[in-house]
Amino acid sequence: MKAQDLQNWFNKKQISSGQYYLVVGRFVPENNYQTIVAEFEKSKTKKDLVIITNPDNTKFLKSLKDQTGFELDNRIKFVGTVYDKDLLSAIRRNAFGYIHGHEVGGTNPSLLEALGTTNLNLLFDVGFNKEVGQDAAIYWNKQAGNLAHIINRVDQMSEEERQTLGKKAKQIIDKNFSWDKIVSQNERQFIDGKI
Repeated sequence: MKAQDLQNWFNKKQISSGQYYLVVGRFVPENNYQTIVAEFEKSKTKKDLVIITNPDNTKFLKSLKDQTGFELDNRIKFVGTVYDKDLLSAIRRNAFGYIHGHEVGGTNPSLLEALGTTNLNLLFDVGFNKEVGQDAAIYWNKQAGNLAHIINRVDQMSEEERQTLGKKAKQIIDKNFSWDKIVSQNERQFIDGKI
């Protein structure tokens, strides 16, 4: 992918590199869009909230608009889907932070991708997210004001602090989610019946 492709995408969506929090996921209530959007609105950040999803659930979209009024906050940008893997990876790398709201389903591929590319990861505080993110992420919950407070705090983080978290996250991905490890575990499972 050419750098110009990313810049063209930024220009089209009116987004600036490093000046946005990113959400990527299916547009379903259990991914906590309502909490993320409402808490982002309460935060003092000047950065954008870029949401990559297909808001095809019109009933849920209407409910989200009714509950949050997000269309009145020009920081909140539903930008549609991105199917180009290289472009999506570049969008992740250039985000100030990633917000992961998934609360069901176990280890999510979008979480692994975020930990492997984005330095600052804010994860919904549920067991499987903590198991994956360990001490390389910051955790939030549905308590009123919790995520807004965290956004305000991390907004002030230095680049060095974010890079330190990012290095830890990438080490976790390399150690626990590499193809070599996965293939080795599967081989042991089939050969020995053990993991």
